[in-house]
Amino acid sequence: MAARKSGLIALFDVDGTLTAPRKGVTPEMLEFMHELRKVVTVGVVGGSDLNKISEQLGNTVITDYDYVFSENGLVAHQDGKLIGTQVY
Repeated sequence: MAARKSGLIALFDVDGTLTAPRKGVTPEMLEFMHELRKVVTVGVVGGSDLNKISEQLGNTVITDYDYVFSENGLVAHQDGKLIGTQVY
């Protein structure tokens, strides 16, 4: 297996990209994302709050991906830990 590529990140929108709008992720997409994470840093971005993103991608979403950006990027998690929030 190839080593993880340093300095490369793949970011994916949730609704309409990883899932059908407001629907759960398919097992095939979960497997693809799991395999992709072996070779690049992977993050997901959604306009919804973390609870809704968790409903779509699974309850372990913040540890399944390197980065999770919820609420249109206003809340950021890295490796399962909250790293930033912004209020406007």
